[in-house]
Amino acid sequence: MSTLRYVHSLHTFGPHESLTDSTVKQLKQNFSPLVSRRLTRMALMIGECLKHASIPTNASVIYATTYSESNCLEKYLASFPTPSPLMFQNSIHPSGMEQVLIARKQAIEEFLCFAGADHILHSALIAACMSEQPEQWLIVAEEKATWLTEEDCASAVDFALALQLNANPDQALAKLEWNPADATAAEQDATTLRPLQFLQQLQARQDLHLSTQSLGSMSLQWL
Repeated sequence: MSTLRYVHSLHTFGPHESLTDSTVKQLKQNFSPLVSRRLTRMALMIGECLKHASIPTNASVIYATTYSESNCLEKYLASFPTPSPLMFQNSIHPSGMEQVLIARKQAIEEFLCFAGADHILHSALIAACMSEQPEQWLIVAEEKATWLTEEDCASAVDFALALQLNANPDQALAKLEWNPADATAAEQDATTLRPLQFLQQLQARQDLHLSTQSLGSMSLQWL
């Protein structure tokens, strides 16, 4: 038996190969000067995606990132032998989304966090389908680093997205369907989707399909 959710809004930022000082300054305008000084680049990008969004307290916020605060992690490691408490705090997953919620004084009843590479988006979308909250917000973000990017341990670009979902089909932009019993794909032929690909397909309004034996099939169709 499949489960349906419907996309009602999509907000994206990026992808950018390099954020200019003027762009960062513009992103900081979504927060007070005191708050913005302590926010990571990931938090600033998420804040841009959510600047016009009103997330109700009884929503489910689902946060997915492969590498998390990679730029901030580099700064923390560079601060040794006197490690920075702020850089340590801001380099821990899920700091990026938590910073935005704290800055907005936003209370959330359900906050689910995902990290990793293979099937991270499949798992996050399943969480959205399984959530019993009346509304789901899927937040996906990555930030570019320097030497971590060169070692394939960080994203090559900066970007973020926010996807609003619920069970109401009225005036929906797209339909998300999860079929946990559909195990037609062999595990070695599993279809995966990385965060940057997900962003690009959403921006291009392309339908998508994911499938594995253990997770079933997931499809998103634009209406």
